[in-house]
Amino acid sequence: MDSVVRPREEVSVGRQSIRLHDRFYFAEALALFDGKKLQAEYDLFDDSRVWLFDEKGRFVMEALLANTIGVLPTSRLEEGRDRRAAGQLKRLERKVEEVRQRRADPITAETQVAAIESLRPALPTAAPVQSAEVFEIDLLTWRKDK
Repeated sequence: MDSVVRPREEVSVGRQSIRLHDRFYFAEALALFDGKKLQAEYDLFDDSRVWLFDEKGRFVMEALLANTIGVLPTSRLEEGRDRRAAGQLKRLERKVEEVRQRRADPITAETQVAAIESLRPALPTAAPVQSAEVFEIDLLTWRKDK
């Protein structure tokens, strides 16, 4: 095994196989680890095998690719490129649809003014003003408790 740093993920062992990124890997010796969790180290360029390690990081065995779910590229890098390209296309399609909708429904100044005026609350009608009572107080003689 080459001394290369590879990505690792925790996987569960079941029926002498493990599942990692929609790929199934098989090894007969995995029967000893049925129901346990192991660390799977994989190569980004080659999906044909994974290296399994126990919880202490000790190498346990190598498992070979047995099956894949759906049609997958031969490497995880290609898979990532495909996902990025699909996302970019989806965003561009959304942008094209937005441009078409803007073209079909032009915004004019008259429609904007009408929309703004419909948002403005109606001004309340002014209530008649009543004259206030006037009190005259002489500050020098207002207290009459002398």
